[in-house]
Amino acid sequence: MKIYSLLFVIVFPCTKKDEFLKYNYSVLSDEQKSEKAVEIAEIEWNKSYGKEMISNEKPFSAKKINDSIWFVQGTQQKVQIGGVAFGKVDVKNKAVLEYSHGE
Repeated sequence: MKIYSLLFVIVFPCTKKDEFLKYNYSVLSDEQKSEKAVEIAEIEWNKSYGKEMISNEKPFSAKKINDSIWFVQGTQQKVQIGGVAFGKVDVKNKAVLEYSHGE
């Protein structure tokens, strides 16, 4: 008697966004919250302005406004014409509250 076993593998697509958004806010240090704010903003900016434009504005900086809200902005390059992306990010709720790009 032959026994056949079938192996079913369920694959759930996992994006970078899904992976890094899985964190416990209450145990993050301010440095980690700052990093998360930048990551959340960068995802939104890439969708709106394109990865090429946003990658030219690195490094990004984040300044704490209150416990969960951070102001994030890009860095103006010497040869860059125009402004940089900037916005407010709620790290606790993993959301970009508002953003824009300088001219």
